[in-house]
Amino acid sequence: MEKVNPRKVFGKTIAKLGEMYPEIVVLDADLGSSTYTGEFKKRFPERYKDCGVSEQDMMGTAAGLAITGKKPYACTFAIFIGRAWEQIRQSIAYQGLDVKIIGTHGGFVGEDGKSHHGTEDVGIIRTLPMVCVVPSVEELEEVLYLTAEDKNPTYIRLFRQSDEMKIKPEIKIGKGFINGKGAWYIKPYRIKEGRDVTLVSNGRMLSKAFNLTKELGLYGIDAELISIPYVKPLDDELVIESLKKTGKLVTIEEHRKEGGLGEAVSSVVSEKYPVKTKGLYISGIIGSGKCSELYDFSGLSVPRMKEEIYRWLKD
Repeated sequence: MEKVNPRKVFGKTIAKLGEMYPEIVVLDADLGSSTYTGEFKKRFPERYKDCGVSEQDMMGTAAGLAITGKKPYACTFAIFIGRAWEQIRQSIAYQGLDVKIIGTHGGFVGEDGKSHHGTEDVGIIRTLPMVCVVPSVEELEEVLYLTAEDKNPTYIRLFRQSDEMKIKPEIKIGKGFINGKGAWYIKPYRIKEGRDVTLVSNGRMLSKAFNLTKELGLYGIDAELISIPYVKPLDDELVIESLKKTGKLVTIEEHRKEGGLGEAVSSVVSEKYPVKTKGLYISGIIGSGKCSELYDFSGLSVPRMKEEIYRWLKD
């Protein structure tokens, strides 16, 4: 699989959207070289603002701009989202303002270490009345175009680097509700059909889950794989349909158990169609190292996930 930088995809796409939507403005927190907002700044300097190392101020500024009719995209590292949680809650989410928050460097960031791993961001945002998205590379451009049309406060989690599956999904748009307003989202879709177990994933783990289905096949396990790019609002229709066939669910995510994809899916499944369920996620304190080493340490490398799922299915 080819390595792709989702931040570059974001940078190019937001610059294109800037041409189409004059109300779009971009805010950064002294991280423009890492969030790849430079192209937008170059083309629309009057619509770009570096707020410095002050995420709280950036979120308040984004809220003010949204009130005036602008569409702000506020960008920082996923780990720093927590620093501005109160401002996001009070000024953006509770007001239902049209602010898009971009959290780059989600999940493991490698040798930058435990201070910079973004492993709790989805959970702290998912508690708020906001749309929450964890797209893979295959979905990212479509997600950004959709957010340009949607009017809801939205968090989009990006990764430092990702693998591309080279599979172009058939994108279908659904409609849910946030803050009592309609919220557009990309519907879950099936990447691989199977009959023995349903794998559900998103973001950077999706490509690993795709490889995992091949490895499980060597054990005679026919795994179905579903992508769920929008954690909130959560469309459960395809997952329930799949579980009626397989009867077993495994959720795979680059996030802690608390507040993440696994909890979101499992809470719905437990009410609508309870099945045997397994979650694969980050736990404990993760230090520095190459991402490949951190995945293996956390049990999220393909070989370790394969063995864990094989043992679980045989129990």
